Amino acid sequence: MKDSEMIERIERRLKAVGLSASAASTEAGLSIDFIRNMKRGLSKHPSGENLQKLADVLETTVGHLMGFNEHSERADDDLSGNGARYTDDESGDEQGVVRVPSYGFRAGMGGGGVVLDEAPLYHWPVREEYLKAVRLSTADLVSIEVEGDSMSPSLESGDQIMINRKDKNPARGGIFAIFDSDTLVVKRIEKIPGTDPIMLRLISDNPHHNAYDVIADDTAIVGRVVWYARRL
Repeated sequence: MKDSEMIERIERRLKAVGLSASAASTEAGLSIDFIRNMKRGLSKHPSGENLQKLADVLETTVGHLMGFNEHSERADDDLSGNGARYTDDESGDEQGVVRVPSYGFRAGMGGGGVVLDEAPLYHWPVREEYLKAVRLSTADLVSIEVEGDSMSPSLESGDQIMINRKDKNPARGGIFAIFDSDTLVVKRIEKIPGTDPIMLRLISDNPHHNAYDVIADDTAIVGRVVWYARRL
């Protein structure tokens, strides 16, 4: 993701909601020059908390502003309530099959991920009854590819993962997709108790990669990894 691309998305959302840069910044409870400073390159890495405040005012999501879902104007506009459902008329598939969008993002597991595309490359067909059984909604799911070896053997480079965007709470641990600064990574996350500001520990399952701590407000959790597919 390039800074200029985020600015373009912010400007599109400003126009869509009819706000100036200063008005949106103020309404979000931020400095009146927050957006202006981003445009000037004076604030290249805004915190996840501040981006969330701005996204709420701009009626979109942090993921959209950062390029995770170019077609989402509000949290799930592109992935509405019941998901993009296959029907006999649309695809010839049987009823009760839903599709989960797969994006051309590669989440890094070591050196950091890069964004290749901003529109779904294809959709994974998933039985609706299966999603209900595991208490997941297709409206909350996206799929991306991972690269690198820092999460091996849990995840290997080339694995396709499914992310539950509704679950962003690291309190009970687990593997998450997360924007660390402007890089999309997949790591095991632990909330470090008793820290102020709140700190998160990003852990690699591969012992050859060290864990490191980040300020929670400087990150944006995309969601919990709930499924993966691997070529044998």
